[in-house]
Amino acid sequence: MDKKYQIARGKRIRRYGITVAEYDRLFADQNGVCAICGNTNNDIALCIDHDHKTNEVRGLLCNLCNRAIGLMKDDYKLLIKAAVYVRKGVPWYLKGKIVGKYRYGVNDKTRVWNGITINWCPDQSVDMSIKIANAIKMWEEKNAQNG
Repeated sequence: MDKKYQIARGKRIRRYGITVAEYDRLFADQNGVCAICGNTNNDIALCIDHDHKTNEVRGLLCNLCNRAIGLMKDDYKLLIKAAVYVRKGVPWYLKGKIVGKYRYGVNDKTRVWNGITINWCPDQSVDMSIKIANAIKMWEEKNAQNG
């Protein structure tokens, strides 16, 4: 272990009132990786995660997972809701390849639906854009057949 790692590890151990042996046991039990994502902490000592109500140590986490739990206020119900939300994915009416990007506060994104760019008019709803795009595609296919 390099000196920077040892210093960070020592500070974290002292802050949460556990011994070096207890930290090392947690580290070994977790195979030296974050208890949530399984990543290392890029040569920095893993964070000591603790219950904010009881101050009891739960395990070792990387910086990102430790922050995420903290931002969700250690509320497992909120974390479950967040997981369900992420798993649900993009609503069907917003699916499609996104072309463009936000620049300087102006939304210049357009969507591609069945190979046709839609939402070129900012006042137009996505549903209407899809209907128009499908109508254009059908018209193009019909004209291609009539050649």
